[in-house]
Amino acid sequence: MGKWFSNSGKQGLAHQISIHSGELDINLRKEFESLVLGDAPYKGIGTYLVHREMTGIHCACWNDTRGSSSNCKYCKGESFTWTEKWVRAWFTQTYGRSLTGGTQLHELRPEGIFDKDKAIAYVPAEYKPATGDALFRIRLNAEGKPYYPIERVEKWRCVNVEDRRQENGELAFWLVLCERAEF
Repeated sequence: MGKWFSNSGKQGLAHQISIHSGELDINLRKEFESLVLGDAPYKGIGTYLVHREMTGIHCACWNDTRGSSSNCKYCKGESFTWTEKWVRAWFTQTYGRSLTGGTQLHELRPEGIFDKDKAIAYVPAEYKPATGDALFRIRLNAEGKPYYPIERVEKWRCVNVEDRRQENGELAFWLVLCERAEF
């Protein structure tokens, strides 16, 4: 005996709760994807980013004594080879939150504390960000779509990656703590 409840009387965008035999049946992964990626006719709150995923293989410019070349045309100073892919995530620089470590992420700090060099990205479960990867904020048009050719405006290094899971242990989304990096 299931019944649907909704804030607006419509069935859509993360406002539905299904009750089956007295228990809440909420799929956090679907709710996250609906909120960030959208659910027709809603577009979602996510923004387009470029995810640079490090392969763990040193670039040809790598030298054990001096590291990598900052002007290498292959790795662009990353020291490792990498691949890039699009990711649509919710990216935020939080005001009054502790960004000292992933475990203290949701502790509130006194008003007025804002670290412009730290941010949090909430990434869908299908991606696998890792510590050391990079996220690039890119120039978007008024509709939130990327300009071509892609213009990178900010580089953020992933310093801590945590998984967020549902009650059944299934991965719901990734929480990525980022620090601004020069590029």
